Amino acid sequence: MNARASKSSSPAVKIRAAIMAAFGARGHGLSNLWLLDSYRAGCKWALRSDSEFIHAVLAEIDPRIRTIDLAPEPVIVRVLEDDHQTTFDAIIEFVDGRRECREIKTDPDEDLDTRSQIQKEAQAVAVRRMDAQYVRMYGTQMIQNPQRFWNGVRILRFVNAAKTYQLEEYRESIAMRLQHSRRELTLLELWAPFEPATRPLASAAAMQLFLERNIALDLDLRPFNEHSTLRWAQ
Repeated sequence: MNARASKSSSPAVKIRAAIMAAFGARGHGLSNLWLLDSYRAGCKWALRSDSEFIHAVLAEIDPRIRTIDLAPEPVIVRVLEDDHQTTFDAIIEFVDGRRECREIKTDPDEDLDTRSQIQKEAQAVAVRRMDAQYVRMYGTQMIQNPQRFWNGVRILRFVNAAKTYQLEEYRESIAMRLQHSRRELTLLELWAPFEPATRPLASAAAMQLFLERNIALDLDLRPFNEHSTLRWAQ
């Protein structure tokens, strides 16, 4: 195997390249850069703004979604006799088979400039080729329920902090208890078989099952904690 080729295709090199590309894509803007470790996609995404980060967190915890691609390849389309290259911010596939091509902006006011109008036309052409729905989403609207977003951040922190641990014992115990229970169980109740020092791992296992759409829980009204109730979703 060519050592140089192997090194250039390593995950670390790829994510560094993605970060540099995201940094360059900001232009002269001062938006934040985010690195999201996606459990569902099994990779890290370099995100160019707070709005893209909000969208990514909410997509990760959305049980309707099967797959997430936050770095789609660019496409070239013809608009008004000119070729335009355009790149969607996300391509989402839902459990029911629907597909969305998403453009993420901070505020609807960004749609008013000429560049955004051309982009919208090019992306509308591209999405018809892909048999998908075209959706423009805005950070100011997505964050209208901040509780769901911050619960999502906490869930992803649990899962990513435990990514190097073997969690099968915890997963099996939690799945069995929820499947055989006739009621919802709190996270505190699911901790019962485990030593206090290992309870964070039990929480991470439960959150893996949630991200895999095996567990259902309400993230909209209250902070996610040991008193949150969980139920088997299948």
